[in-house]
Amino acid sequence: MRVSHWYLFLLILFYIQVRCIANFRDHLVTKTPYRFIENDNVDVGPYPGCEIQKSWMMIRHGSRYPNEEVLDFMQNTLPDLRDDILKFHNESKGHFNEYQLSIFKKWSPLNISMSEEKYLSNEGRIEMERLASRMQLRFGKIMPKHYSNRTYIFKHTPTERALESAKHFAIGLFGESVAKNVTFIKTAKNDPVLRFYKGCKYWEKFVKKNYKTYEQFQLYNGGDEMANALKNISEILGFNEPLLYGIAKLLYKTCAFEQSFWGEDYVSPWCFFLTDESIQALEYSEDLKYYWVDGYGFPITQKLACTVLKDIAQFFFKNSYSSTFQYSHSGTILKILSYFGLYNTDGVLKSNNRDPNRSWRTSYIDSFASNIGFILYRCGDVDKVLVLHQERPVRLPECEEELCPLVTILKARKESLIKCDIKKMCSLLHEEL
Repeated sequence: MRVSHWYLFLLILFYIQVRCIANFRDHLVTKTPYRFIENDNVDVGPYPGCEIQKSWMMIRHGSRYPNEEVLDFMQNTLPDLRDDILKFHNESKGHFNEYQLSIFKKWSPLNISMSEEKYLSNEGRIEMERLASRMQLRFGKIMPKHYSNRTYIFKHTPTERALESAKHFAIGLFGESVAKNVTFIKTAKNDPVLRFYKGCKYWEKFVKKNYKTYEQFQLYNGGDEMANALKNISEILGFNEPLLYGIAKLLYKTCAFEQSFWGEDYVSPWCFFLTDESIQALEYSEDLKYYWVDGYGFPITQKLACTVLKDIAQFFFKNSYSSTFQYSHSGTILKILSYFGLYNTDGVLKSNNRDPNRSWRTSYIDSFASNIGFILYRCGDVDKVLVLHQERPVRLPECEEELCPLVTILKARKESLIKCDIKKMCSLLHEEL
């Protein structure tokens, strides 16, 4: 009997842990570890009568350390908050169970110096190596295990996390000893392909720094759903007054960062306060912001990504290399997705129309290590393209089949390509949003 009771107790603890994971792992927005959404299925096609030719990929850097604001909060505020939580629950037996309280007792802040803010974490290194390995299993013909600077191109923005992502992707392809010989090309901060929006004065003034861009975000944060979420979080933590949104957001980010920092089996205690209702409110708040800043909120945001399609076409038509990999950031990924018309089936996202089944969810479309791939095939005398997002085939709005004629993709965006002049679009004299 004692053995069965102990076994039942272990099952209950396991259920609690799994239940916690189920509550938050699908709602961590742009801080989602890629392992939560990666595609382990390496089967592609088959596409009879078609022969693979080239691959072009844009890859967001892998999981990283928090920025200075979040690190400061985690290291200097959370220890006191943890002590307050334990004191409250010891005195009045609050909402946390014994298993959760034991995790709080063991918790200590991440031992990361401020000089390492935003550096690629070990999780990010693993993400890149595993992603590269899977891509090679799918497309080994154009991603051979032997390295040649006449076969591969690696480009990255001038950040540590982008360079380290490129290096570990190379390790996943070639192994550590060969990867040391790979040439990594560092681009300018405002590279017209990897970060085409950086330094764009028009976009910065009329989108990034425009109060209208954040109107729906602020309306939602001041509305009933967020108020209920903050009240709910405060009650679970044992506070008499509702938390400020800014504090709740920092707790939310802590939950996400600790998941990626400690790996697969760890559950951060700062995820325990997130109920289904509160985490979905926090997620939608962030999705609104990214939708209006980096997505479909303003036409100019998508139009700037025309440089990406120009780069893809030039690589396919005029380049002898077989594979190019470019390592960038969240804002680049979302703008590219918007330019190609993906995840735009929800209507305009606003503060009063949250749909839990919406397609624009950054937890899925813009996690750490998010990636977009264009794989060129020759089918008879026709060039066709397989478009991948998060390693899964996606069909562009103009495409009738998974393998889409390249000319169809180019024709659908002919006008944007003709007018693809970054200097003109970014001039403050430009009139059209």
